[in-house]
Amino acid sequence: MKKAYRIGYWRYYEDAEFEALLRFLERYRDCVDELALFTEYSHHGYYPLSYFQDLCQVLKRRIPALRELGIPSVGLNVLDTLGHIDEAWDVWGEPPLERMMGHDGRVSRSCLCPNGAGYQQYIQEKYKLLAETGPDFIWVDDDIRMHHHTVDYACFCPRCIERFNQRNHTTYDREKLVQMLNSPEGERERRAWLDWNCHTITELMKWIGSSVSEASPTIRLGLMTSGVVWGNYSNPEYGQWMEALGASMARPGGGFSNDDEPLDIVRKIHECARQIALYPKEISDIQYELENFPYQRLSKSVAMVILECTASLAVGHSGIAFNAISSGDYPELMEAVRQYGAMWDTMERLTRGFVPGGLYPCFSLAYAAKRRVDGDWFSFRAAQKVDQAYEWNKIGIPLTMRPEGACANLLIGSMPEAYEEEALKKILAQGAIMDGQALSILAQRGLDKFCGVKIIKTVDNGVYERIYDHPFNGMAAGSKRDPYITFWGEDSKCYVLEKTDEAAQFISGLETICGTPAGPCMSLYENSLGGRIAVMGIMPWKFVGSPEKRYQLQAVCSWVSRGQMPVSIRECVKVIPFIACAEDGSSALLVLINGSLDETGPFALDVNVKNAAGAYQIGQDGLLRPLLFQVDQETGRARMELNSMKAWEFSVLYLTKEPSGRCGNDF
Repeated sequence: MKKAYRIGYWRYYEDAEFEALLRFLERYRDCVDELALFTEYSHHGYYPLSYFQDLCQVLKRRIPALRELGIPSVGLNVLDTLGHIDEAWDVWGEPPLERMMGHDGRVSRSCLCPNGAGYQQYIQEKYKLLAETGPDFIWVDDDIRMHHHTVDYACFCPRCIERFNQRNHTTYDREKLVQMLNSPEGERERRAWLDWNCHTITELMKWIGSSVSEASPTIRLGLMTSGVVWGNYSNPEYGQWMEALGASMARPGGGFSNDDEPLDIVRKIHECARQIALYPKEISDIQYELENFPYQRLSKSVAMVILECTASLAVGHSGIAFNAISSGDYPELMEAVRQYGAMWDTMERLTRGFVPGGLYPCFSLAYAAKRRVDGDWFSFRAAQKVDQAYEWNKIGIPLTMRPEGACANLLIGSMPEAYEEEALKKILAQGAIMDGQALSILAQRGLDKFCGVKIIKTVDNGVYERIYDHPFNGMAAGSKRDPYITFWGEDSKCYVLEKTDEAAQFISGLETICGTPAGPCMSLYENSLGGRIAVMGIMPWKFVGSPEKRYQLQAVCSWVSRGQMPVSIRECVKVIPFIACAEDGSSALLVLINGSLDETGPFALDVNVKNAAGAYQIGQDGLLRPLLFQVDQETGRARMELNSMKAWEFSVLYLTKEPSGRCGNDF
């Protein structure tokens, strides 16, 4: 597994600082496979070419010196291609190039328009100068996007509007285009605008790739990406961008710079996984960004750093890019990397070709174009609802961000609006769990017939859920769940259901706070497409941590997926599973995290490796130590009892059908 580090400008530019850096790196030479030197020190988009000419004279000395130290790979990280945010405009002065304009007419002070006059020449000359310093690689940072450059949605400058019109044979000005993008009938324009954003970035990637290749065809290129859901406005066709750039490396982003909210690790890992799912298969050098910006030592514990790096290897990363020693020595981190490096190496080797397993929270790149709009397109909060699925992962339900190979689907909120009818039928045929809003959208398109129920009423006050005394519910039967819906605004809407097919079954209902039945709210149904469907009408994605509701949800997931959930944790413990599976089902690697301040106590889990021949725990030394397990004679699944996990402890398990060879310690 590649251990890479991003080094800040101020750590290498002055001779004294660089000498101190060399001394630090020499102590931890065994922990360093790659170094990337930041080429800028602020997020301002424009630096004069004279700045880079001077910088390159320094880089031509630093890069060989680092190689002489024994670092195998030394390259550059270009922090600013467009610019990230408005920063230091009053220090550097107003850029002489055109800047991004938002849909509201606001102009960025620091971020450059990629279609502006003179920009192509400037950016190609900048990258050419940097390439001539002789780096092994160059990273392009994640300011490559058309959103959130202080102006939220760009670029609506006159030149961009003119070129958009030429491309689409239209005659819009900014105001009329924004009006159409905000209108219910503007889907065609929204599609065209998103395509234009993607095209703009693709052209930029071509300029950079050709410039670097002209200077030196042997330099490897890498692209850092930003979140798929968050970045939907930029139409993130990563494969297209990477092909245009000629990239052989990728680095997904997602924040999580501190551990003030430690469970945010779940979001970060899945944000990265969703990006990786869209990367070309040819990209195998995928580095997780261990983010510690702005490099405040006490912002994130070393324990959390190790935990998230370990979890990242279960979702497709093959290396770690540590953005944590950019502004100072961090010996505690390096000692931890030294301690866990062998384990990470083993994990990376074992999971090559594996993909994350679990339920897929459906999200389509077409969402921004196709979602229902009524004057509110320039607000992407609706897309963020898909992130609510992460709450299920926190109670032990595995998720995958790859639709292919998922055991079933989650339809959340307005996500169905993004899909064509045939795609929705495919989702419903595979099996889906959905909320009431998703069902209402399917109903508008005549697809609720595949769900067995319809909505007859909505309620947003004075009710709770009663889990029915139904055999399906087991130990949860008869229990009450009160999420106090009045407190939660738009998320509080509850849906009363009615059967459209007698084969549908109700397993939960609404009751008033006085105990009066108010109608069914949760159903199960097997449709004519062969898919199993669960509809959940009361806050399905929040406040699901009670033993009874967790039990019911585990049962629903197992039923909808026809018993194909890749891992099931039986006890009500806050153990978060990340699981990577071989495509043929022969092996699986699990990272289990106790996301609680309490010890778990002993707990049991089932893993869907049929007829497993070996189960192991991977230690810090990278060795596989056998664990006791049984094979369930009815299902073929591996069952095992695990010891108690301490607060925020993690464990890495590997199960395989192979009795020897790849699963052993001799690879």
